[in-house]
Amino acid sequence: MRDEYQQYLPQLDEEIRRNPNNAEAYYWRGICYLGGGKHEQALADLNGAILLNPHHAAAYVGRGGAYNELTQYEQAITDFNEAIRLKPDYADAYYNRGVTYRNLTQHERAIADFGEAIRLKPDYPDAYLNRGIAYRVIAQDESALADFDEGIRLKPNNPDAYQSRGISYRNAGQYERAIAEFDKALRLKPDDAATYHSRGIVYYHLKQYERAIADFDEAIRLKPDYPPMYYDRGVAYLNLKQHERAIADFDEAIRLKPDYPDAFFGRGAVYDALTQHELAIADYTVAIRLRPDDAMAHYNRGIAYLHLKRCEQAIPDFNAAIRLKPDYSDAFLGRSTAYRNLKQDERARADFNMAEGLKS
Repeated sequence: MRDEYQQYLPQLDEEIRRNPNNAEAYYWRGICYLGGGKHEQALADLNGAILLNPHHAAAYVGRGGAYNELTQYEQAITDFNEAIRLKPDYADAYYNRGVTYRNLTQHERAIADFGEAIRLKPDYPDAYLNRGIAYRVIAQDESALADFDEGIRLKPNNPDAYQSRGISYRNAGQYERAIAEFDKALRLKPDDAATYHSRGIVYYHLKQYERAIADFDEAIRLKPDYPPMYYDRGVAYLNLKQHERAIADFDEAIRLKPDYPDAFFGRGAVYDALTQHELAIADYTVAIRLRPDDAMAHYNRGIAYLHLKRCEQAIPDFNAAIRLKPDYSDAFLGRSTAYRNLKQDERARADFNMAEGLKS
């Protein structure tokens, strides 16, 4: 795709050399640079187009797209606003502003802009796809699926739409349907790491750990610098009791993202399984520092302290787990064990009864 854009550059270079005041030539060369991933060069040319023609709505959309790619989101929105002011019925301007709002996690605003783009251009498959993604993020799953369905009807060979619909089915626990969608996406785009990763997560939920690992392997081959893939494969290895491989994957996830609480938690769980509780405590401690409101990390560290018979240190962790998750029956049970070991029988009994009540 990027090569496709590059083929027009020599012709546009020559046009600008012959006529340096040609705003359209700067605009189209900027669009070619943008399509080719050369965002700074795109920005320079689109600046030139706007300087020569301040009423060029498409140039503002193009420059907004370049700012978006450079994660300069506020400047992108300013450009999309100007494009809409100049051309209020410009569906692409609303669509691109919606993409930027989604990048800013302002999902309600994104949905509104995608909706306006669809109103102006009812056969706009990408607007349906992106609105569906925004609906999914705010847990409006039925609306998300309806948009993915329409996006696929309008553009049936779009692998991203099948992948997105698959994630919605996965979130709804409809795992077989999710796999079918991911299979369709991979037939259309066989080198998509995200789809292999997504399908691997479904196989993990189905406890088909070997198949999950095969998909994570392929995802990592295609995108070797993405920490969550190593984390998820590490969890699958942990479930297969392949502890050394699990540790290696959590190590790599942490190397790539040193502030990754899930990876420290996962590695701590492996060390617990290997009865290396001191190492487990060290990892849970980092996970808690990175994400203090993680009830399970507090609980797991409390259990590790119990294994080491350090009950006085276990109790504050169980307290924290219960404060964060008041219906956490296992945390009450863990605290009951700690109290019992400390001969505080009334407190032990009260926590045991609470745990039993929560389980019933």
